[in-house]
Amino acid sequence: MAGGKGTRMNLGDEKLLLEYKKPIILQVVDSLKNSNCFSKIITITSPNSPKTKKLLQENNIETFDTLGIDYVNDLNSILKTIDDDVLVTSGDYLCWIKKLYRKLYINIILKKLGLVFLSLLNF
Repeated sequence: MAGGKGTRMNLGDEKLLLEYKKPIILQVVDSLKNSNCFSKIITITSPNSPKTKKLLQENNIETFDTLGIDYVNDLNSILKTIDDDVLVTSGDYLCWIKKLYRKLYINIILKKLGLVFLSLLNF
C-alpha cells in the first residue's frame, strides 16, 4: 500500500519518499523482492501519491491505481481483481521486513499443510 496522504506525519511531501539511504518505499519493495517469497509484487498507489508512483515506475515496479478514497476501499479495489493468496503490507515498514516476510511465508505454507504456526516474534 503506497497511496496514503501521510497526514498523520505533517510532512510537506509524500512520506514514502523519506530517505534512509534510499526512499522508504524502495527499501520495502527491495526487501520483498530479496525475501524470494513472492512471485509478484504490486504497489498500490493513488492520486494522493503521484511522486511515489513516478518513482516506482522509474524503478520498473508495477503499480495499481486506486481512487485514493481510504485504505479499506483502496485495498478492496485491488483484492477484487486478484484470485490468489495475497500478503498486504504498508509501504512504510523498514529493514526488518525481509526476515519477517520469510518467516510469514513459511507460516502460510505450514498452515496450508495443516501444521502448527511458528512464532513471528522471534525473527
